Amino acid sequence: MMKKVLIALLLATFIQLPMSYASVEQKELKEINLSISYPLIYLNNAESQDRINSDIASFVYNMKNEYDSGGYYSAYMKNEITYEDNDVISIVLHNYTVRSPGAAHGFSWDTGLVYSKLTGERIPLSNYVNINSPEQLQRNLLDGVLSAHSADMKRNYFFRDDSWAVKKVSNNYILGGNGIIYLLYAPYNIGPYSAGTIRVKFTPQAIDYFKRTYNS
Repeated sequence: MMKKVLIALLLATFIQLPMSYASVEQKELKEINLSISYPLIYLNNAESQDRINSDIASFVYNMKNEYDSGGYYSAYMKNEITYEDNDVISIVLHNYTVRSPGAAHGFSWDTGLVYSKLTGERIPLSNYVNINSPEQLQRNLLDGVLSAHSADMKRNYFFRDDSWAVKKVSNNYILGGNGIIYLLYAPYNIGPYSAGTIRVKFTPQAIDYFKRTYNS
């Protein structure tokens, strides 16, 4: 009997508690040439929940207000949860707007939002990796420490052209799981419009390299 109890206790030590995932409800706001899909996040921590939802709402209201004022002829927003664990949730807002009916094309960009589920505050990129200059990004893209990916996640090499050199360090980022971070660059920053939002990929190995090389 004692042996069975001991075995049960040993097995129990290997049972992982389930992760505390957020409950996500998709909401939609639709009018003529306007379609906004955004998440409502539900957490056990009501204060954090309200802070996150209020922040997301600010992006919804900004797009709606710009549309109502005539700044956008059409506007669209979708969203995606890119990563979540017990402590953080990473969301990307996919945006597309057209300024006027006669515009050659609209403009697309992604907004990365990484929140602490404990506080509801956005987590700055520096919590994961410090980047001191655009030149660091450019150099490591050229050396293959980092890789750049177009919106369809196909690797591209636009940064090899001087016209698409990295001119600024983006603080716009998302988490991709498995320790991966993606810096987000809107079209025309480090690649042409046809590439869409470009994601600069930091693997765990690249993050460790930056910490050892530039932050020691």
